[in-house]
Amino acid sequence: MKIGCPGDDHERSPDVAALAVLGRVFAVLPGINQLLAFGSLTFLGVFGLIDHLHARTAQRRGERLLGHAGTVLCTAAVVVMVVQLAIDDPVTLAFITACLVGVAVLRSLHVRRRRHATPTA
Repeated sequence: MKIGCPGDDHERSPDVAALAVLGRVFAVLPGINQLLAFGSLTFLGVFGLIDHLHARTAQRRGERLLGHAGTVLCTAAVVVMVVQLAIDDPVTLAFITACLVGVAVLRSLHVRRRRHATPTA
């Protein structure tokens, strides 16, 4: 069975379904703190990665320095947040860690399956 927009050739994938289940789990958590912590860590991680990529590709020295500063500050904020979660709410930290590991594993499986899939005519 196919999923997605009309005209897409995406097959139903157990990896994508598992990612959807992870999203649903976050939607029904009893408190908002877990969702906020996960969202904040995700935002900081993505923003830090974008800053890093900008620092590597920028032409001007000032832009590179700004990108490196953003990367360092985002990384520091993630470290502080993880330490605070470890102290105040280790269960949430364990849940977030399990979700991030799950997403990474599922994404790599999905990419590997797509890479090894044979195109159909």
